[in-house]
Amino acid sequence: MRKQLLYAGMAVMALMSSCSSDDSVESVDVSQVKVENSDVEIHLSTSSVRTRASVESGDDGSFAVDSMGVFCLAKADLNVNPVELPINWSRYVSNDHWSIWMDNVKCNAVKDASGTAIKWADKDAVYMYPTGNWHSYDFYAYYPYQQSTDVSSEVVSATIALDGTQDVIWGRTKSDEQYAYSAKYFRNNKAKSPALSMSHRFMRITFSIIAGRDSTGSKEPAKTMGVKSLSVVNVPAYAKLIIADRYNPENDGKIEADWNYGLTSYDMKDAGDAAFPELDAEKELGYWVKEDEQTVGQGFLLPVPEEGHTFRIHVVLQDKSGRVFDLNEYPIDLALKEGFTFEAGKSYNVRITINGPEEIKLRASLKGWESVEDSMDDREF
Repeated sequence: MRKQLLYAGMAVMALMSSCSSDDSVESVDVSQVKVENSDVEIHLSTSSVRTRASVESGDDGSFAVDSMGVFCLAKADLNVNPVELPINWSRYVSNDHWSIWMDNVKCNAVKDASGTAIKWADKDAVYMYPTGNWHSYDFYAYYPYQQSTDVSSEVVSATIALDGTQDVIWGRTKSDEQYAYSAKYFRNNKAKSPALSMSHRFMRITFSIIAGRDSTGSKEPAKTMGVKSLSVVNVPAYAKLIIADRYNPENDGKIEADWNYGLTSYDMKDAGDAAFPELDAEKELGYWVKEDEQTVGQGFLLPVPEEGHTFRIHVVLQDKSGRVFDLNEYPIDLALKEGFTFEAGKSYNVRITINGPEEIKLRASLKGWESVEDSMDDREF
């Protein structure tokens, strides 16, 4: 079994024990400090994914997903040594690697009897807490894993390319207990394990279709129609996830996106990120309008928009004779009614009522965890 040894510094020295009571120690010569692995192994678990979206969680909050990223970052001095090592999250400052003890380590969330455990993607890897009783640490996890992350002396972030299929989840550990988390802490709390409290950072919009009645009360004309394609427009191509902010922890887990420039569109995919199905009337393939309401595709995962921004959708319909009705000339605004707001971790459904080839109406309602109905303005085209 291979151990991950993370070194910071050069030669070992008994830094504090060599000082007599008359010595006045004002600084640490970091070039003479070697921070090694202790004998305390790092184990992580998760407390929950608080809401459901593309990464689904069970009733107990357990979930499973591959390719998460984990950071272990120094947060505070233990105040055990007379003079502490400086904390600096930057990757480019020599001998400060004890500040970033784990740097974007890939792992997997795996369900077990106790909920969800974090397993290192490298099955042979073993990570240990550092020696020296210098600092306490917090752990930060995010998904989806990005090969490249930005680490400064104050902020850790990841930029994620978007196409509407990415579920971004994020979490961190947090404890006010003395020495948490460090080797010193776990020598007195052997049964404990840091728990990452995970949550969805995006919102979700799903779509459903239902047959409407014509002027005679019949639904038959509507049942000749199918959805050829559906896309959401006016959405960002990239988003930045703030994984950790040393001096402004209220920014931890924050999503930043440009809602004014570089906007794009996402095309609807089918379940499991599969291609949206083509319509075939003879084989009854694809999403044809039926008597009862049905979900179309897998929906979109989106950053929560800034105030004043409006999502729009483009819909292309086709009837069973092959005629195409391209509604892209009339982009449809998706607007919540007064008193409602888009929130991360919530799912909103847009119901499209199709009355037939001559009349198509759109009606949207919110279907979130709080079961708030009829929250969006009606649309007709």
